[in-house]
Amino acid sequence: MGFQIRISTGFILLAALLFFFDDCGLIAACMPAIAVHELGHVLAMRSFGVSPIRLTADTSGLSLDYAGSLDSTSEFFVALSGPALGLMFALACSKLGRALNSEYLLLCSGLGTVINLFNLLPSVPLDGGRALRCLLYRIRCGEAAVTVLGYATAAALISFGLCLIARGLGFAPFIAGVWLLILQRKNTCKQTEGSVK
Repeated sequence: MGFQIRISTGFILLAALLFFFDDCGLIAACMPAIAVHELGHVLAMRSFGVSPIRLTADTSGLSLDYAGSLDSTSEFFVALSGPALGLMFALACSKLGRALNSEYLLLCSGLGTVINLFNLLPSVPLDGGRALRCLLYRIRCGEAAVTVLGYATAAALISFGLCLIARGLGFAPFIAGVWLLILQRKNTCKQTEGSVK
């Protein structure tokens, strides 16, 4: 069947909106960081004998589907491989950016660091939440603990964001927290219905 790419209308609208308001080149600096992050997942999938079959881009972000099955240990490493390679890429961009005095590479480094550290937060469907779920899957209340941690992470980001807004320091953590809360709610509803992403 081959590899498929699915892009939702919502993702296209969001990307167009971000592109319209981006006068600093943030999108151009984000793209390599995101590509390397996803490449980390793909390389790990291949090393565990599964093949990526679909990349889905929607308003909740990017997700890779694969053919085959992974045990919890393999899934743990696949989840963390994206942020791991992404952070190595950010470090390389930082060193190269300083050596070449390149603002673009330094911006790639900064955004790559933020994207990959954010992905390590313990909230499903982020990579950190998926890795935590793999660690706790054998524990009796493991799934409930992951859900509670996901909501707590979203609440902490929202609270931190409100503090920053009150001090006039920006609203990005607030938006990230609300987005994470919405994703966590969607994930909880899917679990209740018995479906797994």
